[in-house]
Amino acid sequence: MNKAAVVDANFFTGVRECVYLFALTIQEVYCGIGIENCHRNPGKASASTKVKDDFVVFNRYKISPVGDGYFYLYRHSTLVHEFTNSRNALAYCILENQARILEAEHLLRQDKRLQRLDTDIDRQSQIMRTTKDANRKMLMADKVLNNIAIRSDIKIKLNDTIELAKYYQQKGFDDETARTSNK
Repeated sequence: MNKAAVVDANFFTGVRECVYLFALTIQEVYCGIGIENCHRNPGKASASTKVKDDFVVFNRYKISPVGDGYFYLYRHSTLVHEFTNSRNALAYCILENQARILEAEHLLRQDKRLQRLDTDIDRQSQIMRTTKDANRKMLMADKVLNNIAIRSDIKIKLNDTIELAKYYQQKGFDDETARTSNK
């Protein structure tokens, strides 16, 4: 076996290990995300590592589960935001790491809107269950239905932004692979 074939085999083994590690650590995320740093140090460094219950991403971010499905995101030990799920937090890390600041801020705004809508839906549902006034029940039912429709739209937009983050992550990996490969 020639030297180039051994290097290529080691490279892809490292990439495969990083993808596997990443898929295990953040289960909600597809395997295509998070392999940016694998090609630099195959088998040694990864974009995401698990430390106790936390996930360290790109050695700058820490995603910590809070409870009720929420996750704190820290950048260099400074709280950035409490995300509704780990996918949103990871997508934010990827976008910011790829210098896609506007997209990262858009994702952050959408996640905040989603949190507010969830709170509104819970509060309005509680009012609907406890009130005796039929008109107020109807009003709250209308508000709940409207907020559920808005929430669905926001989730679609968030999913689009997550797909964009996955694209930027994979594109960065593909560009680096193409740049360093022997042709």
